[in-house]
Amino acid sequence: MIDTPGADDPRAAAGSPGTAGPLAAVDAVVATARRLTAARLRAPLSGPVATRADAARLLARVLATSGQGIEAADEPEPPRWRTLPELPDLGLGDQLAVLAHDFRRAVTTAASALVWTPDGRAPLADVVRDVAATADEVGRML
Repeated sequence: MIDTPGADDPRAAAGSPGTAGPLAAVDAVVATARRLTAARLRAPLSGPVATRADAARLLARVLATSGQGIEAADEPEPPRWRTLPELPDLGLGDQLAVLAHDFRRAVTTAASALVWTPDGRAPLADVVRDVAATADEVGRML
């Protein structure tokens, strides 16, 4: 029997870039980060991150870690978590675009409903919701 994602399955709901769905906030952050100037990216923020660039880096780390955990879902042990390179501020929009593409591909091709996170196994739907919530939060900071 072929495992076909249903409408409420995050694999189907991930959609493609620019469409409504749980990852629309990710696409919005990518678009915003790509058009911010260096001065706007360096501008200080009040709250948990110091600058808009730091907010974008936060989402980049979440996308990278989540994507890696999804890709390693079938492994018996958690992956050895990779460190994301820290790019100059003006490279963040492109870095986010690549990571968002990779994350969306990982979600839509996920073979397992349970994936790895740094805290252990979690449902794929929860990981997608966490990424979307992080993107919403970062979007408000940008």
